Amino acid sequence: IREGGHTVVWAGQLQGKLVAIKAFPLKAVASSKLR
Repeated sequence: IREGGHTVVWAGQLQGKLVAIKAFPLKAVASSKLR
C-alpha cells in the first residue's frame, strides 16, 4: 500500500510538472502582451 501511494504521489507530481511546463509558454506570451 505504501508503494502504491508513493507511486500515486509521484505520478501526481509528474503530471503537475507537465502542466506547469505546458502553462509556462502561455504565461510568457501573456506577460509579453501586457508589456
